[in-house]
Amino acid sequence: PALAARIVDAGVVIVVEDAGVKKPALKDAGVVKEKPDAGPRKSPAGRAAAEAVFREAHAKFVAGNCDGAMPGLGKAATMDLTYGEPLRDIAMCQKKNGSKERACSAATEFVKRKKMSGPNADNTLAVFCN
Repeated sequence: PALAARIVDAGVVIVVEDAGVKKPALKDAGVVKEKPDAGPRKSPAGRAAAEAVFREAHAKFVAGNCDGAMPGLGKAATMDLTYGEPLRDIAMCQKKNGSKERACSAATEFVKRKKMSGPNADNTLAVFCN
């Protein structure tokens, strides 16, 4: 086997083996990762399309439906990598769900995309990262 792991739980040892099957990576709607040297870019879909997707997802967010909003928020955030508003809502949903690390990551990306600095950036990050 390509990978074997031992998991010990309450005195019982379970051996889990990986048959070598590649599994697709999970996507996290709260984080958009770029290559370090890649600057912000817009996809061909453009800002208008991203805003349309965001408006629909934001309405679900405002109604308190984070689970329903997250797919659209993640999509809007990836359609235009200069558009920050979806990351704000993602950060709030992640915080509401108790995912502090993901909330902080989304807030950090929001601050970056909005080109925030000084007290505004500090206050935003304090809410989500502390």
